[in-house]
Amino acid sequence: KALPVAVAVASLSVAGLAVGLGARVFPEFFRPHLAHSRGANFQRVFHPDPRWITGVYGSSLYTTNASGIRGSALPEAKDVYRLLCIGASTTECTYLDDSETWPARLGVTLSDRGQAVWVGGLGISGYSTIEHFDFLSREPRLQNFNSVVFLIGLNDLLRFLAGAMELGPRPFWRESTLVDAALWGHRRLFLRHLISDEEDATGANLAARRLRRQRAQQREDLPELRQALEEDRIRIVRASATCHRRGLRCVFVTQPVMWRPDLSPAAEASLWLGGDEQGRYFSPGLLRQGMDKYNQVLLDACAAGGLECVSLDALSGREELFFDDCHFTERGAEEVALVLARHFEQVR
Repeated sequence: KALPVAVAVASLSVAGLAVGLGARVFPEFFRPHLAHSRGANFQRVFHPDPRWITGVYGSSLYTTNASGIRGSALPEAKDVYRLLCIGASTTECTYLDDSETWPARLGVTLSDRGQAVWVGGLGISGYSTIEHFDFLSREPRLQNFNSVVFLIGLNDLLRFLAGAMELGPRPFWRESTLVDAALWGHRRLFLRHLISDEEDATGANLAARRLRRQRAQQREDLPELRQALEEDRIRIVRASATCHRRGLRCVFVTQPVMWRPDLSPAAEASLWLGGDEQGRYFSPGLLRQGMDKYNQVLLDACAAGGLECVSLDALSGREELFFDDCHFTERGAEEVALVLARHFEQVR
């Protein structure tokens, strides 16, 4: 019995080594095209209902191009500056029309001001810096872009508060190309299913989520964030080094949120995020403290390393810019685009 088991283990080891070697020699074959997306040529129409989603008007078309990016087709002209925006749901802007997301508005604003630029968005709801920076280090096709913009921090905080953030050294098996390919395949199928079949077209699903928060016990203490913040800082530094090694201009952006201690009753009723492992929810004041800590770590890491960072902290707490905890209204997305456009005009 021992011999067949030994043969099986040896075979799997050889297969893993072969796949790993193949991935290094033929990355285009082993790395699916821009895996950090909902898939190529995806299309869905949303109809945001003002009862659940304020500040978003009319129907919203959500599409991706042949590369899986939310944006127009990649330009053929070599002199067009290509800027890719990477993040989670606040970059994906699910309920906003293709033309109203902040990456789209950034592209229009820069073009209107005389720059030959293409801007696309790769946002995936629920993703954290772990997934974003894995994509940065593993995706060979990023060489087709001049710059990447990371709007980060929110899901690192929310995952930690919920007890779902990976802390400490990464298991060695997660570095396996074979395991990575399997995880990618499962993730791609799940992501496409999630937005096609589970994400509500009108936003009515938010009603149940908000009610759950309102009925839950409120937690008045913020857990110790020291280890989580330090690991976040390390990931940021490593991501910057990866950008430099790959010849990419890397721009980090702090995450604005609606949270603040003195929200209006209507704004507080729109919240649904920020739960812990026991189903209790943190107050908006505590959530703001936590988000400010993550944003400050990003600002400090960028200042220490001479990295590009854009602060959107001035947008936080402005109720008209969000329809819930953190997701932008049309006006909110426009404000983000204007701040980023000023940065790219000033720092070329």
